[in-house]
Amino acid sequence: MTGIPITPETPEITPPTYNASGTTVVSGIPVSGTSFEGPWYVQEQSLYATYARKPYGGFMGASTTLSGASYTNPIIHGTSLSVEVDAYYRTYKDWNSYQTSAWSQPQKFEYITFSADTQGNTYGDLTASTLGPMGAIVTKQKFYARRPWNDASGDAEVEQLGNGASYFAYTHDGSGGAITAVDQTRYGDDFDRWFLEPCAKGTLIEKTLMLGEWGNGIYFIRGQYSTSQENLWKVIQTVETIGRHLSYGWLYSIPTKMETVSWASGLRPVQDVGVSEYRTSRHDYS
Repeated sequence: MTGIPITPETPEITPPTYNASGTTVVSGIPVSGTSFEGPWYVQEQSLYATYARKPYGGFMGASTTLSGASYTNPIIHGTSLSVEVDAYYRTYKDWNSYQTSAWSQPQKFEYITFSADTQGNTYGDLTASTLGPMGAIVTKQKFYARRPWNDASGDAEVEQLGNGASYFAYTHDGSGGAITAVDQTRYGDDFDRWFLEPCAKGTLIEKTLMLGEWGNGIYFIRGQYSTSQENLWKVIQTVETIGRHLSYGWLYSIPTKMETVSWASGLRPVQDVGVSEYRTSRHDYS
């Protein structure tokens, strides 16, 4: 997503602090107190997502004849977020010494928000309860859990990485053939291409490039967008939705991966990116 650089704003969400009592000191040996020896079974989980809001719309009136055409009263039906996600889950064996026999902390977030979209348009004031027209959702404190390693319980080192998008893009030759995957992140904030469906009245842009997403998209807001339509509950639900998409493998590769699927003939975009061990139950919004 490229465009006019806009200075970001960070809502006034107090960043959590990392409680050092559950972590190893620099030397690996506690300064005071009881020392608990490894090996340890450690779990970590983190997420970073960038987003841009884009519109869906149409024309209230349309008239086409052999001698002319007119399209009137354009309207915005709603908007949703194009989201790109980087996330990971991992477990590993840790041999350090700690001041506690076990430790855990939840995953916490902060939001980096922009007051304008990539074209420089603004839509209202930003607060701690708004994501704005574009920005990022950042893990400020990763999920971390440590307990003694137990071979008998099947403890093992695992690493899962997920890099994908909530939407897809591909090109075709206009007759359903010659399908080619493309980098969809070039079009995440392309308002003109998202505004109308491929066969909608008034479509003026060539539609050999196909854009789409799962359902109504992430954080759908009906009608014309302004930040006054947002609230903290919707922001939290957006983070939860992104987390579930990761858990269920509902993200698209970048570029989009095309496969022949059982419910359709020919190639179709497939949701093939996820982090199966990612859990939204580890999120904390307090």
